[in-house]
Amino acid sequence: MFGVGSNPAVNTDIGNGDVELIHGPADSITVTAELRKPESIEYSATRDGNTITVIAKTKNNSRADETITVPADTTFSLSTGSGDVDVPAVNASGSVNSGSGSLTLVNTGGDVTRSTGSGDVDARDLEGSFGLSSGSGDVDFKGELAQGSENKFSSGSGSVTAQLTGTPSVDLDLEIEQEGKVRVELSATVVENTEHRFAGTVGAGDAALTVRVGDGDIVVE
Repeated sequence: MFGVGSNPAVNTDIGNGDVELIHGPADSITVTAELRKPESIEYSATRDGNTITVIAKTKNNSRADETITVPADTTFSLSTGSGDVDVPAVNASGSVNSGSGSLTLVNTGGDVTRSTGSGDVDARDLEGSFGLSSGSGDVDFKGELAQGSENKFSSGSGSVTAQLTGTPSVDLDLEIEQEGKVRVELSATVVENTEHRFAGTVGAGDAALTVRVGDGDIVVE
């Protein structure tokens, strides 16, 4: 366990393994690692001020699964080469990246970017500004886009669904490059509306949402 003060942060760089953040006490960060074939892992968990950094260099089919308990206002930069990343109930900004794995973000506020090379992105019960992308997988979003925010969702091969909560007020720029259909189920002032493209404004357009899909559907509701 690492004692922390104001502005806590956590960074991970994991070769092969899952990463999960759990909401915990306001004055500490606890790192729990489950290591498979530990003799083949170069592992460290270090502190620099209020920033905790966890590194696991895995080889020979080894694995390092990390469960990290953090204060609710912890900023984060989470990376794993192959594994799932789960971030529930953290009210701060951060970035998440997985080369191959699913990404789950629940009940989180702040500016968040998430990307996976291969896997689904599930983001729900959120409020803030978001960049969500999958090279091959679906992107599902449910939340409220912050006023003045620029939000970008994308999938190379997979569908993107955005369920906008609260009172949506957003400029929409939606486009499919290959196969699929665009569907907007909100009342909007329409600039362009075709099978593969939609441009228009919902409400006053206080936020912006750009969605790009290579092959798949786009639904905004």
